[in-house]
Amino acid sequence: MNAKVLILLMMIVSIVFPLFPTTGFACSCVVPPPVEELVGGDTVIFSGTVKKIEEESKYNPIQSSADRLAVLIEVDRTWQGLEDSQVIVYTAISSASCGFNFQVNEQYLIYASENGDGYEVSLCSRTALLANAQEDVDILGEGQAPSVQQDLEAEMNSSNAYLNWLFAGMAGIVVIVGFIIVRRRK
Repeated sequence: MNAKVLILLMMIVSIVFPLFPTTGFACSCVVPPPVEELVGGDTVIFSGTVKKIEEESKYNPIQSSADRLAVLIEVDRTWQGLEDSQVIVYTAISSASCGFNFQVNEQYLIYASENGDGYEVSLCSRTALLANAQEDVDILGEGQAPSVQQDLEAEMNSSNAYLNWLFAGMAGIVVIVGFIIVRRRK
């Protein structure tokens, strides 16, 4: 095949190929295990109302769909692994990264996994609106009221306060370095 035919073929493919896009999905879940398999395991199971949602990376100049949301939940009932009246769970910002789409003032039945820095909730877990999870609640039973009173509202408000100082410090360094460079050029 000569070079002209090869170039023509490549041009045709590069023009036609984008005309037939396919949808890509970043989050791919297997069917979550039944409730009976989760009871007695490591999964933290509770129900509660979302009080506040805060984007951890809202001040970061570079963001990703995998960045986390901190979700403050007022716990109503607990079945396994939690005694606190309030808890902060984390999930990815986007469902493309398997983040669960929590809404403020909605009640959920939450299945969370504990990691090094808190509780993680995924789109791939059995977590659901409480109104849509009656079958799970029937299997779990009555549950218990939280026994340890917590007030994590202040923790949610201060979780990104250090970023303001970080950016102010970085801006100050940039100004000083810029000033030094300008002075040396004179």
